[in-house]
Amino acid sequence: MQIEFRKVLHDNSFLCFEQNGVSFKGSFKKLSNSLVAVELQASGKVLVDCDKCAKAIDLQIDEKIELKVYDGFFKDENEDLDVIECFDSIIDFNQIAKSEIEAIMCDYHYCINCK
Repeated sequence: MQIEFRKVLHDNSFLCFEQNGVSFKGSFKKLSNSLVAVELQASGKVLVDCDKCAKAIDLQIDEKIELKVYDGFFKDENEDLDVIECFDSIIDFNQIAKSEIEAIMCDYHYCINCK
């Protein structure tokens, strides 16, 4: 799902979609002409390998994701790290979801036998 920055409303807009077996539900709203707040709840399962024995395990995901999307280069005195920059004036929620899933999968995960 993609949406142009200029079409985002100042009131909450709701979205619900699935990416790689994980469902994302939440909302987004415009904070300024070039800044959008996104709040998502990710839930589902992904297949990962145990980092100790390499056995495939189902990882249950239940994560709250809060971030901002900025159109262009983001500069902030507070150094907010939860900002995604985009340079084509389009918010790509599928890419955001893919990135969040990959970040979760990059963490260390252990099966029951290796904990």
